[in-house]
Amino acid sequence: TEVRGTSSKGMLVHHATVRKCYIHDVGSDGMFIHEGGDMMIEYNFITRCGKNNATDHVDGIQVHNAGSNITVRYNHIVLPSSAYNGGWAGTCGALNSCIVFQSDWGAISNSSIQNNWLYGGGYTVRLEEKNGYEITGITVSGNRFGRDYDYGPRGTIGSPGFTWTNNVYDDN
Repeated sequence: TEVRGTSSKGMLVHHATVRKCYIHDVGSDGMFIHEGGDMMIEYNFITRCGKNNATDHVDGIQVHNAGSNITVRYNHIVLPSSAYNGGWAGTCGALNSCIVFQSDWGAISNSSIQNNWLYGGGYTVRLEEKNGYEITGITVSGNRFGRDYDYGPRGTIGSPGFTWTNNVYDDN
């Protein structure tokens, strides 16, 4: 399934499995997990998010609502810093992350980010506790990272509960 040319988010997802989608040239984030819980996001290719929306901050996959049992695995997300700060500048929004779990509207728990190929972002993976809601029981493992990011492969706010294992740079 190809998703392209939207004026806002590529996909707004509720309690579902999203598999084998090509999401690109969308007006905001590639995928927004809404009403998060019991989700499987796998084998997707996401790139060129924030098209024609210079005021947006761009994520490949974004989770802001309360949820648990969210699995993000085997995805290929390409949001290179050099493209957002150079070649795509003016045509795409500002860069945020490939994957962000941010507890703006509720706790996020017992979820995983595994075996993805992640290239880019301000921080490639962001785990951010907000508004007093916790993030607990998150596993981030087996992912491969490109080095074309602004700050690093991971960023945190608050004290999210997570394990970070067997993640490597793609050029190692």
